[in-house]
Amino acid sequence: MPKETIKVCCIEWEDACIVGRDQVGKDSKLLNLMNGFSCGVIVKEDKKMIALAQDYFQDDNPNAEPYRTVTTYPKSGIKRIHRMRFKQRK
Repeated sequence: MPKETIKVCCIEWEDACIVGRDQVGKDSKLLNLMNGFSCGVIVKEDKKMIALAQDYFQDDNPNAEPYRTVTTYPKSGIKRIHRMRFKQRK
């Protein structure tokens, strides 16, 4: 299998915070947006979103799905993005 360049990135993002089933009042400190930081292999990207995988497997089997644990983030919530490229070794 030939070497390929793997695109990865780290993002800082803001999104909804899920409180759960706890009862809260309107002045609760739990009622806020959540700031997150995520890194991964770029699976797909367009103007509206970026999908990052936790794991990538290079496989000689053309029918194998190479990505695992993929999360899609809306670009509207991304504050910062840092991109990197890695060349695979043999």
